Amino acid sequence: MPGTVLRVIPKTRYDFGSQALSTTQTLTVASKLDCSRYREVTLVLRVHSFTVTDTSTISVLVSAEAPTVDDPQFDTITSSTVVASVAVSSSSPAAPILLLAISASIPSGSSVVIQVRCQTSTSVSGPNNAVISADVVLKS
Repeated sequence: MPGTVLRVIPKTRYDFGSQALSTTQTLTVASKLDCSRYREVTLVLRVHSFTVTDTSTISVLVSAEAPTVDDPQFDTITSSTVVASVAVSSSSPAAPILLLAISASIPSGSSVVIQVRCQTSTSVSGPNNAVISADVVLKS
């Protein structure tokens, strides 16, 4: 997989165990990653271990963004700008897992942002956590 490799998530445990039922929590783990010289992004996610309950999912998303020096605190990410994503759920195979998400192109913006998201079950609470690491491979 030739290209420029960016280590965006070192091996880290994300614990969403105290999150309420039927909610979504999103953590931005890397932002303003310059990809203006590239045409394609591949997310390489390594799931070292995980526990999710019922219909809960833990996802990693790559979204296009367009930061500006005029308003640096403004977050320009919307759900329509997701260019690659992968998820684990109770139906996923046992860890360790290697997951790939390939974007055909980076649609807009000069940067990407990496987020970890947990969507909890509507009926069963419990531990929702994952130990993950991830790279982004940029190709020109």
